[in-house]
Amino acid sequence: MPGHTYVVGLSKPEIMSCLNKQPNWDHFAAEPPSGQLNIAKPAAADFAADIVDEYAKLFPDNVFHLGGDEVNLNCWREDPDVNEYLEANPEESVESLLVNFYSKVHSVVESLNRTGMTWEETLFHTNYAPPKSTIIQTWIDEASIPKTVAKGYRSIASPASAYYLDCGHGAWLSNVDGNSWCDPFKSWVHIYNFDPMANITNPEQQKLVIGAEVALWSEQSDSTVLDARLWPRAAAMAETSWSGKRDLSGHVRTTKEVAQRLHNQRFRMVGRGIMAEPLQPLWCARNPGSCLAP
Repeated sequence: MPGHTYVVGLSKPEIMSCLNKQPNWDHFAAEPPSGQLNIAKPAAADFAADIVDEYAKLFPDNVFHLGGDEVNLNCWREDPDVNEYLEANPEESVESLLVNFYSKVHSVVESLNRTGMTWEETLFHTNYAPPKSTIIQTWIDEASIPKTVAKGYRSIASPASAYYLDCGHGAWLSNVDGNSWCDPFKSWVHIYNFDPMANITNPEQQKLVIGAEVALWSEQSDSTVLDARLWPRAAAMAETSWSGKRDLSGHVRTTKEVAQRLHNQRFRMVGRGIMAEPLQPLWCARNPGSCLAP
C-alpha cells in the first residue's frame, strides 16, 4: 500500500486514483492494471488502517509487511480529487500527503505491537523516514543493501539481479518481442554466488542484514509451473542465507562443491512429489565432477 491496489477499486472505487488507465497505463503504474489508494482522502487511509488491524489479528506474526513499492506519483498528480484538495490546502503536496499516509499506517502497526516491513522505495524514494524498527526489503539494486544498513535499518535482501526467480522468460506484453526488464534467467549458480554481505565491511552493519528472500512473481508463473520455478534454486539461496558463504573453517563454499548436494536434494524433492527442475543432464548428476568447464 498504497500502490498495487487496483483490486480495492472493484469494491471501493471512491477511495481510489487512476483506476485501470488505458492505453497509457505506463504513465500511472509499473504494469497494468493501474490503481492506487487516493492519499488525499481520509477514507483511503482509514481503509488501509483497518486492513492492518484486521490482518494483524488474524495472523500471529510479529512482522507486518506494508508494501510501499512502485508507487507512481503521476497517479495522484493527475487525479482531480487530489488536485482539488491541494488547491484548498496549498501548504500540502503529493509528497507530503504520501508521508502522512505512511505515518498513519506505520503508527497503526506500532500500536498493535508489530514490526513494520516495507519495500525499499519507502526509505529511498519518498520524504518519509520510517521508524528505525522498520525492516527494509531491498530489491531494486544490490547496492541498496549496504545503503539500507548504513542508515541504521535492518535489511532483508531480495535483489532482482540475483533473487527474482520469475525472470528469464521474455516480455509478457502481447505486442513486445524481446526481454523482460529483469532477464536473464537466474541460474542456481548465480544465486549461490551472490553474497548480500559483499560490500558491507562494518561488523555492526553486517548484523543488520537479518535475512534474504527469493521472489517468484506471477506475471508468467502459476500453480502449473510453481515447483520447477522455485526448486531447487530456492534451496541454493537457503543454504547461503542459513549457513553463510563460509564453512566453520572459514573456507568459502564453491558451486563445484555444492552441486552434488543440490542434485541429491532435487532427487529427494522429486521423490516426494515436488517437481523440481533438473540442474544438469542426468549423466552429470550420476558422475560428480565430470561436468565442469575446462
